[in-house]
Amino acid sequence: MEICGILAEYNPFHNGHKYQIDLLRNAGVSHIVAFMSGNFVQRGDIAITDKFTRARYAVQNGVDLVIEMPTLYTVASAHFYAKAAYSLMQDIGCIDSVSFGCETGDIEILKKAASFSEEVNESLEIKEKMSNGMSYPAAVESLADDDISVAFSSPNNILTVEYIRQINERNLSYRIYPIERIGPEHDSTDIVGNIASASHIRELMRNGKEYSAYVPYDSISFENIDFKTLETITFYKLRTMKLSELANLPETSPELASRFYNAIRESSSLDEFLVKVKTKRFPQARIRRTIYSAILGLCKTDYLYEPPYIRVLALNKRGAEVLRKAKTTTRIPISTSVADLMSRRGICEKFVNMECAATDIYNILKGNKIYKSDMTAKIEIMEIDDEF
Repeated sequence: MEICGILAEYNPFHNGHKYQIDLLRNAGVSHIVAFMSGNFVQRGDIAITDKFTRARYAVQNGVDLVIEMPTLYTVASAHFYAKAAYSLMQDIGCIDSVSFGCETGDIEILKKAASFSEEVNESLEIKEKMSNGMSYPAAVESLADDDISVAFSSPNNILTVEYIRQINERNLSYRIYPIERIGPEHDSTDIVGNIASASHIRELMRNGKEYSAYVPYDSISFENIDFKTLETITFYKLRTMKLSELANLPETSPELASRFYNAIRESSSLDEFLVKVKTKRFPQARIRRTIYSAILGLCKTDYLYEPPYIRVLALNKRGAEVLRKAKTTTRIPISTSVADLMSRRGICEKFVNMECAATDIYNILKGNKIYKSDMTAKIEIMEIDDEF
């Protein structure tokens, strides 16, 4: 029995994800656990469809167990996102291996890049470059030798470096399966065979165009985001926050807080606001994550906590086998019910309240269509094909 952990968004689940799962099965992995973002995703977007639907499609297409990544960490930088995921993997106590998609499949280059990233993390050179307007990944890339600079040149590689850093920091002895990306580059509109980027598939979905060739199912039910409602909520929230409150948002520097404070008073639309705040140091994905942190009422001190529980979103019979094993190894509570987790009070209750708020806001932005709420969601054990 080999249990492999994957950190994923599945926004939406597509043929590239299926390719990764098939490779893991061929390598002898018997059980696959996905630690999946909820209704808000790390790239600074609102998920194309709700987390329950995305989790179900993942299990129908090869994943055995889907565990929710807390929203607090999916609206965070790559560092906190990876830190939370590997905290969950460590705490469940039964993960044997991990896999991640990346542009660079050479594990030795990735390990070397992770070590370099750790060395320069707090260096004066990094701080100086960032003070001159560079983003953190760009600053690290500018200092890296040619043989590892590629590891800092794309979103997937940047995440991979953070994953390996967490494995090293936590002294985890996981077997690592790096899966080199096939098909088009991240965010590309190019198509290679039946592989398209997730961003291109989302664009096809939003525009009502055919996308079934690029996913391992016919279609997925979704509603477009009500942009005007998002704009109204954003303007109300940011205009009513004091500068000190903006500065207390997670991962917000005094400079970014000031840019938010001024831009929201000078802009007549959300698009205009994003343009006014954006710089090389503050790309739009970071700005959007900060907006969602504000809407959700998050603050810097929330990051003092690691995930306090494991919340199951979907599973099949093999996933149930993982849960049975996890009951003997886990260091934190595991449940399919947020009501059960909330009853534990303390930090568990705090995190459940964050998730309920995130789902409520998501539903509003989707036009109050009928989506499962966190408190009423029922998890079913799906049938599986034992041949893989």
